[in-house]
Amino acid sequence: MFKCAAATTIAFATLASTPSMAATKLTGVDLKPWTGQFVGSPTIEVKRDKSGKLYVPNTVVQIPVRTGGKVENVLKRYMIYEAKIFVDAGVFGKGGAYDIMPPNNPNRNVGVRSINDNRSLPFVKAHLGPVVKQAIDRCTGYRGKGEKAFPIQIPLALSVKAGEIGASNFTEVVRKTAYTNIDANVRCPGAGGPVRDPGSASTPIPPKVKSVKLAIVNGVIRSCPKKVFVVGTFETDKAGKFEVILRRDNGNTERRTISAVKKAGKFIAKFEKTYTINADTRRKYMIEVAGQAKASAWIPMTVNCKGPGASGEKGGLKLK
Repeated sequence: MFKCAAATTIAFATLASTPSMAATKLTGVDLKPWTGQFVGSPTIEVKRDKSGKLYVPNTVVQIPVRTGGKVENVLKRYMIYEAKIFVDAGVFGKGGAYDIMPPNNPNRNVGVRSINDNRSLPFVKAHLGPVVKQAIDRCTGYRGKGEKAFPIQIPLALSVKAGEIGASNFTEVVRKTAYTNIDANVRCPGAGGPVRDPGSASTPIPPKVKSVKLAIVNGVIRSCPKKVFVVGTFETDKAGKFEVILRRDNGNTERRTISAVKKAGKFIAKFEKTYTINADTRRKYMIEVAGQAKASAWIPMTVNCKGPGASGEKGGLKLK
C-alpha cells in the first residue's frame, strides 16, 4: 500500500518573478473526491490469464472528483491554460496525465478563468500507472475461491498553470498543485487455478468493439411525463455477446450483456433504455465496453417539461 498524502487536500504554489504578478491571483486550487451523489466507489478489475498470472486489463475506471481553481484579475489578461490530473504515488511513480481542459472549448488557445466543477475522469490503464501494480499486489495474497473486493486508495494530484495571454503563447505567472486520495476497490479473481483456454468452445472470445456511439432521443409528447430514449450503438469485428456499462454523471451505473449481429455487411449491437421523465431534467450519460478501452463521449440529457422535449445528440435514430 502506498503512503499517500492525508485526505485533506494540500496545495503548493510556484510563483514566477514578473512585475505583472500583482495583477492576477490563481486561487482556490483544490482536488477532492466527488461524493455528493456518487453511488459506489471506482473499481479496478484484476483478471487471471490461462496460465494463472494476474493482470489488469485496459478497461475504463471512472474516478469522481471535484476540481477547483480560478483566476481573479482586473485586466483580464490572465487565464488558466493548463489543468491536468494524474496519479502521484511518490517514490512509486506517476501515471499518465489526464487533461481536464475541454478539447472542444473555443477558448482553449486563450485559456479559461475557472475549473470549478464535478467531473468523472475516465482513467485507463496508462493513467493509473503505479496503481496497477498495487492492485495486482493486493490480489496476490488472496486465496479464496470466488471474486472478492478489497479497499484501495488512488493518490491523485491536480496541476494548474495560469499565465498572461500573449501573441502566440503564455508567459507563465503561477503554478499550483493540489493532492488528494480517492477511496476505491480492487476486485480480485478467485484462486481456483488457471482459467480455461479462452479459445475453447466453452469460453468463446467476445467480439472486439471497433466504435461506440451514444445518442439521446426524445419522444413525440411535448409535456411531462415524457419518454426519453438512450441508445448506444456498437460496431464489432464479429458476432457475439459482450458486456456494456451505462453511466450517469451522478455515479449510477447499469451493466447489461448485448449481442452483435451482422447487418448490411457490418456487425452491430444495440443498447436501448427508456426513461419516463416527470420534471425538468439536466443530466449526462456515457456508455463503455466492459473489459475493453472503448467508451462514448458524455452526452447531455436536457428535458423541458413545458418545451419541445429532450435534447441531446440527435442522429435521426429509429427505435424498434
